[in-house]
This record gives sequence, C-alpha cells and structure tokens, in this order.
Amino acid sequence: MDTFRFWLALIMLMFMPGAVLFWFLVHPFVRFWRRLGLRRTMALNYTLLAASVVLRRKISRHLRFSTLGGLPELAPETHPQPAPSTWPPA
Repeated sequence: MDTFRFWLALIMLMFMPGAVLFWFLVHPFVRFWRRLGLRRTMALNYTLLAASVVLRRKISRHLRFSTLGGLPELAPETHPQPAPSTWPPA
C-alpha cells in the first residue's frame, strides 16, 4: 500500500502544476475562447503545444537532468559540464 501511495503522490506532483496552469489559461479567458470558436481555439492550442515541444527539445540539449539535479557541482570529475559557447543555443 505504501508503494501505491508513493507512486500516486509522485504522479500528482508531476501533473498537478501543469493542470493548475492549464486551468488559469482556460477559465479566466472563457469568453475569448468561446468568441474565437472551437476550431480556431483547438488550432491555437495545438500550435502552442507543438511550439512548447520544439522549445523543450532545444532546451533539453543544453539543460540536462544531471544539470538540474546539481550533479556537475557535486561530482565535477564524473559529470563534466561544458560552458555554453553561444547564446541562444543553435
């Protein structure tokens, strides 16, 4: 039972922030979305989703999980982190 609760809590921690942000994106602007119409609203949402996937892939090339976890600072000999040479990343 503890394992189930652990995984349930982990899933909630992963998805709840996104769900709350989605709620704040939709509900305050419900008049705008209704005025825009279903097709255009869905097209806009899918376009934003595709753009976020592209940005996520570009960012993840340079900002890896080990960097976010602080491994280069804790063990620089086993997790070297090269300094970025250009910005924005190509």
